[in-house]
Amino acid sequence: MKNNVYIFVHSSSSLIKKKIEEVIAASSFEDAMINQYDLEEDSFATLLEDVDTISFLTPKKIVIGYHFHYLEGNDISVGEKDIDHFLKYIEHPTDEVLLFLTATKLDNRKKIVKTLLQKGLISSLEESPSDTVRKSLVGYSYENGVIPLLVEYCSGDQERLLQECEKLKLYAFDEKKITKQMIEELVKKDLPDRDNLAFSFVRSMAEKNKKEALRQLQELKSYQMDFSAIIGLLESQFRLLYQVLVLNKQHYSPDQIAKELEVHPFRVKKTMELLPYYSQKAICSFLNQLSDFDYKVKSGQMDSDMLLELLIFNQ
Repeated sequence: MKNNVYIFVHSSSSLIKKKIEEVIAASSFEDAMINQYDLEEDSFATLLEDVDTISFLTPKKIVIGYHFHYLEGNDISVGEKDIDHFLKYIEHPTDEVLLFLTATKLDNRKKIVKTLLQKGLISSLEESPSDTVRKSLVGYSYENGVIPLLVEYCSGDQERLLQECEKLKLYAFDEKKITKQMIEELVKKDLPDRDNLAFSFVRSMAEKNKKEALRQLQELKSYQMDFSAIIGLLESQFRLLYQVLVLNKQHYSPDQIAKELEVHPFRVKKTMELLPYYSQKAICSFLNQLSDFDYKVKSGQMDSDMLLELLIFNQ
């Protein structure tokens, strides 16, 4: 272990709790007393006082501080005195205390974040939805296609994936085998929203799958979207694609891109699948084409349905 101090960063609280449980199980603190603090309500000073206090009931203890927003740059309730106290503690941590702090993101401009990164105390739990399922189903066998089907049903939401995995494990407790039929019967499938449909539409066009693109266009229309709304949705998807492409070239990780653009990590991951199909020049050209089509329809020069189909066949 690294000084008995762990700082986990991820947007999924369930994933963080699971990681904390794994660390405790692999440590000599498995039977230790656990003191938990919600730092949105409890003060960081109180947590530090607990860390410094010798336990008379058990030789070891675990202290967990959830939601340490100070690392995210948006918590002014933590004083510099407490931060100095914490920095001194990590230089000489107590062997009898296992300390965990959690956050959803990092403000890399903060001095304390740079210090903690240099000391290797921060772990960013970058994990794909598929990996989350695999780890959750350890000890169970599953049919081919179970993992992608479950990820699809939950739209990649890792919080929900963990919950559904526990449900499936309970259901299959005797046979220890997960089937696709179980997912279809037990897991409520997320209905595709317009953004997901727009992504699928863009992907079909990128892959030159004109038949599927035409089908998805009709599905978009079933949402009672007019021409301008569909064009707006496509513009939003292609602008995101452009931003992801630029940040990817600057060597941002998927999680860093999601934080920078303030979008769901799963949407970034899916958008990155389109990067091999488009250059920056091609994306800009397509955005200009969308703007031109929008003008022609609004000015009465061309029929909207014909232009949308032309959009598909021109790809």
